[in-house]
Amino acid sequence: MNWIDHNLDLHARSMMVRTARAEVIAGNIANADTPRYKAKDVDFAAALEAAGGSGGLRTTHSRHIGGVDRASGAVFEREDPRVGPDGNNVHMEVEKADYAENAVKFQASAQFFDGSLRGLRKALTGE
Repeated sequence: MNWIDHNLDLHARSMMVRTARAEVIAGNIANADTPRYKAKDVDFAAALEAAGGSGGLRTTHSRHIGGVDRASGAVFEREDPRVGPDGNNVHMEVEKADYAENAVKFQASAQFFDGSLRGLRKALTGE
């Protein structure tokens, strides 16, 4: 894989994993009042590796980018000793902070991706 493909692919996979993590965090928030619900998170490195093709992700078209395969071990139950009386370990302040951090990192990847595309476009047009 050449530098251009690798660079663009890395940012695209990163944004895909960040999107999956946002969905997992949103699920935690939605289940904040569910008894015995255990908060989940995404192991970014494992998910990024799985999204790169070494995992067993399936897509419906050869040009689709695969999602985070929950069976890949990338999604895990978060360990938190502060379990509520109902057995739930979701803490809204943690979820909100994680969601905000994930959004900032998604935006950074999107900006890097955009910058890479702009640089490529300039190189191809001779600007």
